[in-house]
Amino acid sequence: MDDQELQAIFKRISNWERWGKDDELGTLNCITQTSVTRGFRAVRSGTRVSCALPILTTAGEAGREAIHHSMLRCGHGVADTGSVATTDTMCIACHGPMFTHLDALCHMLHDGRMYNGRDRLDVAPDGARANHIGALTRGISGRGILLDICRLRDQPYVDHDTPVCRAELEEALERTGETIEPGDCLLIRLGREVRRRMLGPECEMRDGKTCLAGLHPDTLQWLHGLDLALLGSDAAHDAIPNNYRTAHVPIHVGCLVYMGLHLLDNANLDPLAEHCASAGQCSFFFAVMPLAVPGATGSMVNPLAIM
Repeated sequence: MDDQELQAIFKRISNWERWGKDDELGTLNCITQTSVTRGFRAVRSGTRVSCALPILTTAGEAGREAIHHSMLRCGHGVADTGSVATTDTMCIACHGPMFTHLDALCHMLHDGRMYNGRDRLDVAPDGARANHIGALTRGISGRGILLDICRLRDQPYVDHDTPVCRAELEEALERTGETIEPGDCLLIRLGREVRRRMLGPECEMRDGKTCLAGLHPDTLQWLHGLDLALLGSDAAHDAIPNNYRTAHVPIHVGCLVYMGLHLLDNANLDPLAEHCASAGQCSFFFAVMPLAVPGATGSMVNPLAIM
């Protein structure tokens, strides 16, 4: 697929003005009372599974960044009687390949525009004026469905040079016996953490650039037809590096800019996959609650699946 074909796909999947010219929620408009209660009905045992990677606060494993964390007041040097509060501060750059985070629709620009045709200048030095994470004060919740591509391929992990195509997503969904409905959350497991353990964290770098498995752009039209509330992955959705010039992250561009589909990057889906396999179910209640930060391009999150 070349850049010209990508541009044609972007045009076909555009949801600009579908929910009005002032819309900032994109496909979150597909979340309804029906879609949320459908998630409740998927709960069987009540088992709760976090889908977040651990956040490092000190330099540790190679290739995994740490947030800047410091104590403002700790227990050292204070009296051992009476009450005192301990406090700290954290500085977080939530994007990138290492932290579990939710992308706002202002996170990606293409040809000078973001979702709903808004101008690039609406992402200003003091924060985004539209499509920011602060618009998601009600969070994202409903039925989640996991597609385990590693299980489909009978391989421990998906490699960066074999992106997941539409036919594989369709087959994986058919194997679950589920039917995706508007407002559902789709999670796609590529076995990233397994790959890091087996090959070492250096497998995610090539010539100084990030190297990750992801989806083939031929999945975009299929994803568009589902009216998902959220798309999540244990990598960053795009197979990188690649040879695209004008849209080097076509899944991000197609989803965020044109569909208005929020992306959950770098989720930890291995524990969820184990629970799904042992319970014989691939659907669950799923919730993602970003921080309500007006103007922000994303938020670190701790997504929760309830089996």
